[in-house]
Formats: sequence, structure tokens, C-alpha cells
Amino acid sequence: MIQRGLYDGRVAHTGRGPTAEEMAARAQGLADPLRLAALDLLAAAPRTASELAVSLGVSGSRLGNHLAVLREAGLVSVTRQSRQAVYALRGEGVRRVLAALRALTAGEETAPEPVEAPLSPITLARACYGHLAGRLGVAVFDHLAAAGAIAAAGDRVEVLAAAPDAFARLGVDLGGLAAGRRRLAYPCLDWSENRPHLGGVLGDALLDGLLERGLLRRREGTRALEVTPDGDGLFRSLVLLPSPDVGPDASA
Repeated sequence: MIQRGLYDGRVAHTGRGPTAEEMAARAQGLADPLRLAALDLLAAAPRTASELAVSLGVSGSRLGNHLAVLREAGLVSVTRQSRQAVYALRGEGVRRVLAALRALTAGEETAPEPVEAPLSPITLARACYGHLAGRLGVAVFDHLAAAGAIAAAGDRVEVLAAAPDAFARLGVDLGGLAAGRRRLAYPCLDWSENRPHLGGVLGDALLDGLLERGLLRRREGTRALEVTPDGDGLFRSLVLLPSPDVGPDASA
């Protein structure tokens, strides 16, 4: 319940739930077409600031001002991956608000249930430095862990007895693989899945093996990777691929 002040027009709060001022601050973050367009893109998948700028056709500096408003309004979160700032919707509540706003604008009485957007190529599979990332990269990590080939231990990944056979099925020969000064294997947090994929020398060897066997191929001008027909057969046999409904746009 709210009460209007007698003299200054401000809304007095009774102590239940957020104040009107707090709700207005959140709503202000939605009150711009560019910010709404950015939120729509983030509803499909987390994206870097540069990916958002390219998709929206605006300069990084202009977009940066709007992203700052969205952060301040608590509508997006940002994490760092190396030199990249990766933005994501801050919770499912934001997604539901976007769906309700679309329904209200369309004159509908109730908002439809949110539908999971198709995966873009870059969120399905991409190169993260030299290793495999995206939905497929995380699925491969989980598969190797379930097969007893690797085990995450804090910021390390232990290579277990079943590793040679499990990696061989993916085209990686572990014989003679040496880390040198680099870490052999570690869990690299995936920005689109918010779960680990395999990093380190072993992660590089995994991606190299998949490319050499023709299971994946690079998309020119982007970090996105394309699953070949041979790769599709193998990955689906190992239950590593999601539904084939993948969006057409690949971001660099």
C-alpha cells in the first residue's frame, strides 16, 4: 500500500515490497528503444559489448552509456572474460517483464509463456582462444567428466585413467601431450552457458582434433564454429548436441 505525501507530492512507502521510486528506477532502464533492443538480444544469449554494438549497428561509446543505465537499473549483469565484458539479463524476472511489455504493447491481456530462443551459431560452438566453447564445449566437458576421463578440482582439471579412450573417440591422442609452462587442463567459465568448458593444453588439443577430423570447421570472420555432417552424427550419438534449431546469425 502507498500513501501520497501532503506537501511535496512524493510517495510514502508503508514498508512492504519495493518503493515506487525503486520501481520507477527499474522502469526508466526500459524507457529507450536502444536499451530495449539490447535486452531483446540478451534474452536470446549473453553477449559481449562489441557483439551487442555490431548487432545493433551503433558505436561502442553510445552503447556503453546505455549499458551503464541498464546496469544501474539492475536489469543486466556483467562479467569479465579476459579483456571482454560479457552482458546477460539479470535473472528470469527481466525476461518475464520483456514478455509482459510485448503483450501489453500488442493489446493482449496476458503475457505468453517465454519461449526459449534458438541458439545462435556462436552460442552453439565457438573458439575461446584455442579451445572449444559454447553449448557444445560445455556438453563435451560434461561428457568427459561422466566418462571418468576428467574431474574438476577447483581451478584445476585432473586427467583420469579413462582419458585416453574417451579423448580418442573425439580424435585426440593424449600420447606425447605435454603442458610445458602452460596448464595442462583447467575449467574455463563459458560466458554463454555460465558453466565450464575445457581449457588449457588439453582443451587446445581437443579443438584441434575435432577440426582435423572434419567434425567442426571454422566460420570465416567469426569465432563461431560449424558442426559438419560427420560431427553432427558423432555428437548426437554421444548426446552432445541440442535441438538443431539454431539461429542464422553468427557474431564475431
